[in-house]
Amino acid sequence: MRTAYRSVDIRATGNGVTIGASDVRSSSNILTLGGTSEVIRIVGSSGNVGIGTTSPTTYTGYTTLALNNATSGGLIDFASNGTIVGQISNTLNSFDISSIGAKPLIFYSNSNERMRITSAGELLINTTSDIGDYKLQVNGNVYSGGQYFSSKVTNLSTISNTPSNASLLLYAPTTTSYYGGIIGWAEGNIATSISAYDDGTGGALGLSIATGNNSAISERMRITSGGNVQIAGSFTPAGTLDVNGSIVTTNGAGTTYNQFVNVGNDVLWENRQNGNIIIRSNSSTERMRINTNGELLINTTSDAGDYKLQVNGNVYATGTIEITNTNPLKFSYGGNADIWMSGNGTLRVINQAYSSSLFSISNAGNVEASGSIKTAAPSGGTAKPYKWGEAGVAIGGSDGYAVKVEIDGTLYYLMTAYLPEPAPEAAPSAGPAQPYSTVFEQPIMKIRTDSQKVKDLEKQIIQLKEMISKLANK
Repeated sequence: MRTAYRSVDIRATGNGVTIGASDVRSSSNILTLGGTSEVIRIVGSSGNVGIGTTSPTTYTGYTTLALNNATSGGLIDFASNGTIVGQISNTLNSFDISSIGAKPLIFYSNSNERMRITSAGELLINTTSDIGDYKLQVNGNVYSGGQYFSSKVTNLSTISNTPSNASLLLYAPTTTSYYGGIIGWAEGNIATSISAYDDGTGGALGLSIATGNNSAISERMRITSGGNVQIAGSFTPAGTLDVNGSIVTTNGAGTTYNQFVNVGNDVLWENRQNGNIIIRSNSSTERMRINTNGELLINTTSDAGDYKLQVNGNVYATGTIEITNTNPLKFSYGGNADIWMSGNGTLRVINQAYSSSLFSISNAGNVEASGSIKTAAPSGGTAKPYKWGEAGVAIGGSDGYAVKVEIDGTLYYLMTAYLPEPAPEAAPSAGPAQPYSTVFEQPIMKIRTDSQKVKDLEKQIIQLKEMISKLANK
């Protein structure tokens, strides 16, 4: 049995060689392939190959393969065992490198993979491990000579912790009291940075801000995972805002107006301008101010004068109010009366209209009153006003003294000793002289200012009236 073979007709022509129906022509060191129309040209002098073009571009030091198609462009298929797995192609407006199917596009250098584009469109640089839905994944440092711009728009009504909602996502530290995910600024070494700070279990992360120079940087502020802010210090804030140092407020021109600072164990609040320190509450209602004269005004904005404490309202104290000055303590009421405590300890009630003393208690305990003292009405009677007169008034012919007491307009004397036996009266014109004796069989008790009660005084007054009545009837 004869084996059938296909034959190829190769013949020489005047300009080259014909292979089958195609012509292979050689002219001026140029080899062309094609029938009536040239398809492939190999330029012998440079080795350049043109497919679909008769003039492959020549580049010094390079051998060129040029693909051309008048409709679209050139395309190279890459196949494995007959299956196309990749292509390189072009159109008038693009140059394309493609993997066919769910295959990554991988780039190598120095026999090592350096970059790949996954079938999901994620770019992995210096890594072969896809860690999730992140379009750019870089294992190593990233340097940019320009701006970073993200066009991702996320409209959320609340704060989200879903990673895919982040425009820039950095890995955080996983060990308590460690820093990570650092964003740094450097002129050589990092001089300023923002980083995450692990301040507890369960992924609790705070934020740390550090500044310095090329030699060293230090943490300046920390926001804890609980939202407390610490500026300088130990970075364990005791409250929502913890400042280890001074707080200064300025105007738009940079002039300092207020300063808050610790001075030892004290807190200094300083207004450095010629203005008040004002404290407000309840929708900006002023409650207290310290004016430029060092006067404290409470519940008022009107300065009443040179008074270091001015209060519009009631004052309540559970302890002692002590005045340690030689100037008097003064209480005024309604423009009618003042209560004074003078420097020597005398307490006075002053009539403002006449500047006269109405009532006083001296530092020795003596009491003076310019008006009447009215007692409560006795049982079955009517209250009567009385007032003290002079103390130690001498009674003619006596060996003691009395205290004048005016009761309801009538003057009486409270005796402090026995009256002596008086001399007989002169004989009347119609008869002999008649002797008389005192009707005081016992002395009236001396009034004790430290414990005398009003009812005792009233009793003694009644006794005086009876004695005076007896004298009048003699």
